[in-house]
Amino acid sequence: MKIIMISLDTLRASRLGCYGYHKATSPHLDRIAREGVLFEKAYAADIPTEVAHTGIFTGKIGLTTGVVSHGSELTHLPKSTEWLPSMLRSAGFTTAAVDNLYQLKEWFARGYRYYMNSVGGNRWIDGRTVNELAMPWIGQHREENFFLFLHYWDAHTPYLPPDSYIPEFYEPGRDPFDPRNKSMEGAYNHPAYPFFKHHHYDLVGEVTDSDYYDALYDAEIRYLDDRLKELDDHLEKLGIQEETMIILFGDHGESLTEHDIYWDHCGLYEPTVHVPMIIRWPGRIPAGRRVPGLVQQVDLLP
Repeated sequence: MKIIMISLDTLRASRLGCYGYHKATSPHLDRIAREGVLFEKAYAADIPTEVAHTGIFTGKIGLTTGVVSHGSELTHLPKSTEWLPSMLRSAGFTTAAVDNLYQLKEWFARGYRYYMNSVGGNRWIDGRTVNELAMPWIGQHREENFFLFLHYWDAHTPYLPPDSYIPEFYEPGRDPFDPRNKSMEGAYNHPAYPFFKHHHYDLVGEVTDSDYYDALYDAEIRYLDDRLKELDDHLEKLGIQEETMIILFGDHGESLTEHDIYWDHCGLYEPTVHVPMIIRWPGRIPAGRRVPGLVQQVDLLP
């Protein structure tokens, strides 16, 4: 048996076709959903990234683990805490990750025999880089029972998709820098603007049309979807697609101007905490199943 667990960082459920979105952001994710099970009401118990992933790998919410904040030097996870990769390694799985969370906290590398750091390249952490590290490893270990964790960051700010992905989501000829458009004034006048200025606003340019930012987010999702298709095609080429369970989840979503939050993921609002969760295991999980009941990310471990 092979397990590939895939974190889709900053991906809100409502921006995927399989969750009802009308734009073509996710044709391959939609296909995986049709081939497996989709959880309609999957919610992040804790946000953001550090807290969410700690909950996912322990099966416990932050109030139980004590990990309730992101980036705090005071945070510690005892080594006695049960940890999914360690549990699977003890059960005989070869364990590996393509990830960068070890740079946040040491416990994110626990339990892995192989840990490949994904930081680097012109796009910060690019899904193509994740695949370039993951796909050869899969080929080398295709005869083994393995657990592989992959962490894709493409939907996270700054939204800088390849130019070829933008026209599908932003009308060609429309000017995102038109000075007559005032839709960005709320973002630029927001108290949080200085914090995000250097993080992503300056990287995109003096945009005046807020729809352009939303389009960039959609384009990033489509770029991510293409990387997931590459990965899936690789499994099929190796002949191991049928014996591989794929688990896809969002660690948290993203607010796209809702609730006066501009392209960020703070606050316990629906766009931030409603996340995709999809599992495909050919021959074991019936295809096309949709589960309407409430689930949380901490339900994944058990």
